[in-house]
Amino acid sequence: MAALVQPHRLEARVLPAAPRTLGDPAAVREAIALEVSRFMVGEIDRDGLVRATHRLIEEGVESPALLALGLANENMEPDMAAPVARLMAEIGLGGWDSSQAGQLLALHAAASILGDVSQPIDGARRIASVSSNAQFRDLVARWEADPERRDALDAEIRRAAADLFGPLVAPQTTTRALGAAD
Repeated sequence: MAALVQPHRLEARVLPAAPRTLGDPAAVREAIALEVSRFMVGEIDRDGLVRATHRLIEEGVESPALLALGLANENMEPDMAAPVARLMAEIGLGGWDSSQAGQLLALHAAASILGDVSQPIDGARRIASVSSNAQFRDLVARWEADPERRDALDAEIRRAAADLFGPLVAPQTTTRALGAAD
């Protein structure tokens, strides 16, 4: 007779007032913002968001709001808006909306293009699907319609991805000689 497997249950425990982990706090904030943003723009559904919260908790993120969001299905929470808003406020992004979520995901996809993590067309498709960026919708349509120009369009997509970040400001350098008086 096969043993019954118990479903994964999250344990309630006293947690700090803000997300904490042994890793980089900025990375934790980004991971949470990315997962919530994916939910807000429809890339993942409610169950996907709950699975993402479970993964973050299993990775060591300690957060009362993350735990509450992870328990939303077990508590039969009818609307995810309140637990999502609480989590985003906890990480300093109170008032986060789907437009901002789309912008974050678009920047993330642009970084994937520029870092050669994803193919230019794949990143462009994602940007077009999560944001209101007409330039990327046009680039995707042109890429799909003209197989002969795909290499040139890939380069155009890379330039457009770089443009999403805006002009990069070079750090100021000083040319004064060592030991020179101010």
